[in-house]
Amino acid sequence: MYLEYAGIDFTPTGSVTLESETGRVKREADLSYELGSNRELPDLAVEVVVVVTSGGINKLEAYKRLEIPEVWFWENGTLRMYSLAADGYAEVDRSQVLPDLDIVLLTRCIILKITFRQCGNSGKLFNRN
Repeated sequence: MYLEYAGIDFTPTGSVTLESETGRVKREADLSYELGSNRELPDLAVEVVVVVTSGGINKLEAYKRLEIPEVWFWENGTLRMYSLAADGYAEVDRSQVLPDLDIVLLTRCIILKITFRQCGNSGKLFNRN
C-alpha cells in the first residue's frame, strides 16, 4: 500500500527463489520487491524468522552474494533492516531503498494486522467477551 501511495514503480515478486548466475547460491525470501522496472533481482527481500536455525551459510552472506540491496528480518515483533555496502550488510535504522518509509508506523501496522488475524478477524480485538 505504501509503495502505491508514494507512487513508486514496483513489482511484488513474492516468495521467489533467488539464485546466483553460477547456481551456487540460492535463497528464498518470504516476500520480495523489485523497485523500478526491468530488474533481474529484487531490491528488497523480507524474511519472517520463525525458528532460529544453525549451520549452513549465513542468510545475509547468501543475499550479499546475490547482491540484494536490502534485506529485512521480522522476528518476534521486531523489524531489523540491513543495507548492502561494499564490505557486506550493515544494520540500519532507516531503509536505504525506501528512505521516506516510517519504520515505526510500519512496525505498528504489522503488529496490528497480526493481532487482528489472531482474533479471527471477527472484531474480538475490540470486544470484552
